[in-house]
Amino acid sequence: MPEVTPLTVSSLHLNNSEILRRTFEILVSSNHVTSLRVCVQDCFLHKIQAAMAAYIMEARTLKDLEVHSYVNEPELEDRQHDPDAGKLLVNALAFNLSLTRITVRELPLSEDNCEVLANGFANSQNLSELSIAVLSRVSYNSFLQTLVSGIESNYRLLRVGLPICKGRNTELVVILNITRRNASLVTRAARFVMGDHDPFNARAVELVSGHERVLSIVQENAAVDAREAATMFNCALGLRCLTGLDDYMRLAGVVKRRVQCIGGRDSSVQLDELSYECWIHIRNFSDCGRRFGS
Repeated sequence: MPEVTPLTVSSLHLNNSEILRRTFEILVSSNHVTSLRVCVQDCFLHKIQAAMAAYIMEARTLKDLEVHSYVNEPELEDRQHDPDAGKLLVNALAFNLSLTRITVRELPLSEDNCEVLANGFANSQNLSELSIAVLSRVSYNSFLQTLVSGIESNYRLLRVGLPICKGRNTELVVILNITRRNASLVTRAARFVMGDHDPFNARAVELVSGHERVLSIVQENAAVDAREAATMFNCALGLRCLTGLDDYMRLAGVVKRRVQCIGGRDSSVQLDELSYECWIHIRNFSDCGRRFGS
């Protein structure tokens, strides 16, 4: 099905578990689906969950995933204490790092599964929107604690939707503050690409380099297509105010004006003596996205 990009798979329409399983197997060979909404009643049947998980792990073009599991309240409570319930699906969600939006509804998650999921989300370099509903108190605590411990260096998440739970407001506030920080960085980076080269905006550019939201803002405000927006961003990254040694060190907060090295006892070349080309070569090996402050 090469013409399909958004897709809905529902057990309300495919009410035969074998057909449902086969559908996910067919999807594995499709390289065109970018958005998938799954509504399944028998999500915990091993063959269905295994087929769904296999597809998610292989789906490199899939960006937006929404999973609904239809379960009644007693079953939901039982499944939340079962460490194997949803394990294959959780591992697949944590494994696929190309997803940019994930929504999970009515999917019972054990404490261990919540930790796996939170680690995967915190380490993803593409995930920008996350929404999870229905977590038990224990699972919710595990999820928040794990997510908070790894999210500080995440500059991709812009929105996190979680159920309200008393007693966990501190972690939730930290997460929401980080998403607000990231949203501000995205806005500032887009301004830089659009021509506002204020140092305040320049600091944001490399932290969110390649963020799809930056490109979409540029595309919308500059009235250009996706390819032109990407070209504008790449040109902005190559500007001397971002790439030069002195400018780079100023943005990183290492120096106030320029780099000056104390002469050594030997005749070794000092950092401030490097040519622009040599410095760029060195800089390409640095993890620029972790060296600028927000």
